[in-house]
Amino acid sequence: MKRYVNRLLCLLLALLLCASMTSCAWFEGVKDWFVEDEAAYEFDYEGTLTPGGDVFIRKQYKDVVYWGEGVPMFEYTEQDAAELMKQLDELYECLEQEDAAAFVAMFTYVQYGAFARMESQCSLAQLEYSLFRDDPEAAENYEWMRAFATDASDRLFKLYRLVYDSPHKETFFRGWSDEDIRMVLLYADAVDEEYTALLEEYDDLIVSYYELQQSEDFIYKSAAMYPDAVRINNAVAQKLGYDNYMDYAYEFIYMRDYTPEDVEVVRAYVKEYLVPLYREVSSKLSVLGAELRQSEIDEIDAMMYQEYNSQSVQDYMQMMDGRFLEEYTVMMEEQNYCFSYDPYASRDGAFTDCLREEGQPFIYMGASYADAFTLIHEYGHYYAFSVDPMRNASYDLSELQSQGNEWLYLAYLSEQNNSIASLYTSLYRLYNDIGMVILCLSVDEFEQTVYANPDAYSDPSLLDDLFTNIIGSYIDPAVFGLSISEYWHYVAFDAAGYYVSYAVSLIPCFELYFMAETDLEKAVQTYLSLSEYEGNKTYFEVLDLAGLQNPLDEDYVPVDYEELYELMQQKQ
Repeated sequence: MKRYVNRLLCLLLALLLCASMTSCAWFEGVKDWFVEDEAAYEFDYEGTLTPGGDVFIRKQYKDVVYWGEGVPMFEYTEQDAAELMKQLDELYECLEQEDAAAFVAMFTYVQYGAFARMESQCSLAQLEYSLFRDDPEAAENYEWMRAFATDASDRLFKLYRLVYDSPHKETFFRGWSDEDIRMVLLYADAVDEEYTALLEEYDDLIVSYYELQQSEDFIYKSAAMYPDAVRINNAVAQKLGYDNYMDYAYEFIYMRDYTPEDVEVVRAYVKEYLVPLYREVSSKLSVLGAELRQSEIDEIDAMMYQEYNSQSVQDYMQMMDGRFLEEYTVMMEEQNYCFSYDPYASRDGAFTDCLREEGQPFIYMGASYADAFTLIHEYGHYYAFSVDPMRNASYDLSELQSQGNEWLYLAYLSEQNNSIASLYTSLYRLYNDIGMVILCLSVDEFEQTVYANPDAYSDPSLLDDLFTNIIGSYIDPAVFGLSISEYWHYVAFDAAGYYVSYAVSLIPCFELYFMAETDLEKAVQTYLSLSEYEGNKTYFEVLDLAGLQNPLDEDYVPVDYEELYELMQQKQ
């Protein structure tokens, strides 16, 4: 999963970096404009910044938590924070001067200098917080940096409106699209004490939510907490002029090419084609599974649960070759990754983030995620970052880059093994991912319903039934298990509005796999084009560039799954 960082930093990636880099010549002498007296700021945040954390806890976990040598350690100090705020103050002073070019150069210097460093250090604070679960100093660093990021972001974004209303407007916004300007001004106009208070209230709620996850009554208490989450998120959206949070999240946070209403096209397609296929694949798996010998079952387990450093992964990378292999080799040799082997030491999960200041991506994998498919998934994100660290990719595109890599790896395994075990593994993955499409669309419909009608669902006892009924509009919820009504509790808080991206990006993966079963070399080139494009492009534009269909197109042509199954059978 591409790291879903705190919402202010998401906005920075989406908006602040949309401006083109200023000509290097403009940077000459910029440092001289800053007053060199010592920054004097006092920050009223809980806790203190403690780079290095609790030494005793770090030593205690040294054998089960690995921080790769290529990933910088968190090292931000209050002096660093004070210097950034001082530079922001001087930016405000520079805006009052007549020299527009000087202001733009100074703004860019701060944006890609001290501000970018703060952003990178926020990412490292989150990584530290994930790796060292019981380290109170890591938690303090994380909370302190989130609070500071809010204040620093507010200061920077307020400048956009001031610049827009100043004589520097034409110089500053040269090269920006009208849409980019509209979006950044929306946020600049919304930033005030009320908006900041809402963000802080939601962050506090999420911290409480994380603490709840270890309790026996998590389901009951998280449901009771959800109406507050909806209230806060809707209030944030309305501050920016949106009707509700889902409209805001689709356009503003996730940069989607489509609206919540447009997803109905995908729902209809899934109900007409993928749900029947889901049942058919389930039946095929049952028949095939009944005929498996123990040696074949062992082979299936070996394929599904390979270690992240298995020979198959190395061979797959060799097959991909070119820049894809080169970046993977660099990642492994320089150790641009962090692993945990103990679920009690670290927070579980897997994500990829990019230190924008250094242009360096890194991967985190928790104890339950140290397998080949997770590494392949995360490397899809990593490779896209390595191609262009400053590029703004929508979350739908990002998940296609990662999930597409998994499906291409699956096709490679099928090509190499040519066995019943390989057929079963591919069918099982198809079954699992169609189920994921159904679940993710159900989560999205659940969120759309609640956020559009918060008063109707203020009673937490109604929420589980709502989610179950939505799944029931696709398929009997019982096929997912007895506790499926509780699924939304785990995904609708810290990743609100996100999960439709999994569904919309998985459907082209099925098309990519079909291509790989007929022409693996063509599928490889198609996959690489999902990351190896120039500039910023939308999800739909990249799909078109790669020659893949748009799943939101009403004329979408489904893959011929019977033909696909015949191709898979031929490899036995």
